[in-house]
Amino acid sequence: MDEKLQKDIFNVLQKHKRFDLINMILTLIDDIDSDYESEEQDEPDEEYFECGAIPEDASYCISDDGFYYLS
Repeated sequence: MDEKLQKDIFNVLQKHKRFDLINMILTLIDDIDSDYESEEQDEPDEEYFECGAIPEDASYCISDDGFYYLS
């Protein structure tokens, strides 16, 4: 959640004196952030994106019934 949205939500909750909900949201945000674990990659991103995939032939035809099919 971006900080501006979070601040707007908290302002509305404070206006209505819902401090219990503010504490609950802060606890949830803290739990979500603490559970994050970055994945370690075996190879750099450059090697992943340079995989050299063979492009497919996307030629198609239309049947007598009007359906498309790959030729």
